[in-house]
Amino acid sequence: MHQGGATGYASREYFATPASEEVVHLHQAFAWNPAILGLKSEDTILVGEKENEVLTHTGSWVYLEMEQDGKRYLRPDILVRSHP
Repeated sequence: MHQGGATGYASREYFATPASEEVVHLHQAFAWNPAILGLKSEDTILVGEKENEVLTHTGSWVYLEMEQDGKRYLRPDILVRSHP
């Protein structure tokens, strides 16, 4: 099962899996969509020279802030819909 892959003209130019042998290039776009049962989060990321840029961050969603190795990450929170 893949968790995303290179994106461009096709939704995925190739899939990212632990067995992938493709080379990641500078300025290449990737769709990243980790999933667990009943839940999926998807972003489009541009590969940078020193850092990657998340292109899908809008700021208009509720985000969770996480930190890993001194780097701050914002991830969209889970949407919970209430039923009337």
